[in-house]
Amino acid sequence: MDQPQKLYLRGGVYEVYTGTDWEALAPQTLADDEAMFYWLHSEENDFYGQGQLAKADRLTLGTEPCNMTVENLSACRGHAYLPYAFADTALLPKRQIGDAGSKETIERFSYLPGSLPEWFAVQHEIAAKQEELSDYRDSEAAYAGYAEANDLMMTEECWNVLYQQLGDRTGTHSLGEILKTIREYLDGYMYYDENVSTHSGDGDFLRCTLEYGGAGYSVHYATAATLMLRYFGVPARYVEGYFLSAEEAQKYASGEEIILTENHAHAWAEYYLSGVGFVPFEVTPGYMDDEELAISGDGESEDNTGLRYTANPMSYVQPQQPEAQIPQDGEHTNLH
Repeated sequence: MDQPQKLYLRGGVYEVYTGTDWEALAPQTLADDEAMFYWLHSEENDFYGQGQLAKADRLTLGTEPCNMTVENLSACRGHAYLPYAFADTALLPKRQIGDAGSKETIERFSYLPGSLPEWFAVQHEIAAKQEELSDYRDSEAAYAGYAEANDLMMTEECWNVLYQQLGDRTGTHSLGEILKTIREYLDGYMYYDENVSTHSGDGDFLRCTLEYGGAGYSVHYATAATLMLRYFGVPARYVEGYFLSAEEAQKYASGEEIILTENHAHAWAEYYLSGVGFVPFEVTPGYMDDEELAISGDGESEDNTGLRYTANPMSYVQPQQPEAQIPQDGEHTNLH
């Protein structure tokens, strides 16, 4: 990296929670939006989900891009591993629908340095310049509609679990309030254990984690956070990839090789930040830092973004799933 810094490299992005697994969107679901993505990816719009943060920044703050090289040594080759502020949309496949599950190998590309504070600053600028950025806002609105249609869905069983744990959260809430509520719940009712084995069988993984277990590692925390965001009406996805902390990144010089091993493998949630795209939401103990906590810790995000979300479960709860069973020894939920 030209500027070694805190880094999330997205690999697998999953949008469908089945109760026992996270899966990619069905091919037919993607095909239904083919025409829209053909329009978004046209030369006129040049709008890609992977490059949305960089495009929004280019229209507002104008941050100078840097270079990054990602060489896949032994990780799963079913995914490309790209940062959130990926800036080289010319390298992305024109016919790709959506931005989850990218499989094209892209080794050297440009990216924008910065993280959550900068991205929230971009969101503020986008919101303040709606008339000046009407073309961009048209593209963003179409993509946001796609996210709302696909990244709010949850099973009825899952909704019932969260209703029992969080209470009735229908109505409108600020983004800062939502993030803070989720963090406080997970901090109070779960503890980190990287050796936990969750046995849910055919029952709901979230119910098993929150009601029977109360412990887990990044997979458990990311699953809970993603579904809680959806419960509040915030489009969210479950992500697996690699994480480099700010503290570790400071040990490297510009251009120095950084080896990411299985110790850097991680899972996290991401939510759609209106105007600028998906951003990571970190809730796993030991991975959060001051910039993460500032977004939901003191109400600043509410003042800066003005974002409010309304939970309307009747519009996105899926049909009733089989009733969850009490976990039995030897049964294991196979989450990605």
